[in-house]
Amino acid sequence: MKNLLVVVLLLSVVSCSLFKRGYTYTEPKIPEKKDFDTIPLVQYQLIRIDTFSYKHNNIFYFKKNDSVFKVVTKKEILSTCDPLILKKTYSLKLRGLLSKMILNPLDIGGVMRYGRETVRFERDSGVIWNLYSTPYIRDVCYEK
Repeated sequence: MKNLLVVVLLLSVVSCSLFKRGYTYTEPKIPEKKDFDTIPLVQYQLIRIDTFSYKHNNIFYFKKNDSVFKVVTKKEILSTCDPLILKKTYSLKLRGLLSKMILNPLDIGGVMRYGRETVRFERDSGVIWNLYSTPYIRDVCYEK
């Protein structure tokens, strides 16, 4: 009985130490225009801005045809800014952040991590289940 108790305690200590190594935080890289050279510049209409739901990220909803793209940016303080305006059309290059290895987006459970936060996907029709980044938006500012 004593041996069984020692084995159970040892296994619990080992398993707890393994779980502590799981996630290491890495700051999201701010996209640069040179990294988007192969992606075409496309017109998107800004239909919604969400700066309150997340502590560290801003979410922008851009529409092209019948699809809605969810663009994420890190919250930061910028000295000069050309603020984004609802219903205005912007020229953007978007890159999806979801790994190409995931064949079925439903496998990710409707959430994706960006920086320090888990970002939820909506079940609204037309909203693509992916997060997108662009070098043309920083914080809530458009940078041509």
